Amino acid sequence: MATNKKVKIKKLFLGHVSIRDYIVEKAIEKEQGITVEHEGMKMVIPLEQLQHRFQFHQQQFCSKFSEKKYELIDFKWKPNE
Repeated sequence: MATNKKVKIKKLFLGHVSIRDYIVEKAIEKEQGITVEHEGMKMVIPLEQLQHRFQFHQQQFCSKFSEKKYELIDFKWKPNE
């Protein structure tokens, strides 16, 4: 089994973490979960949750550093104890 993809998040939005769609898609492709870190706390999003339960934003965003466009996917912030 592959190790989880690690993602650092600077801000929460209404109690959710927002992850770029291409990061989620790559984790699913590699059969990985995602470990999210925010202000020293961590939360694990297992592969099963990545595949089935998420909410897309209705807006596309542009990267500051390239011409890549992406959507954000929200997950409820539930840090591990």
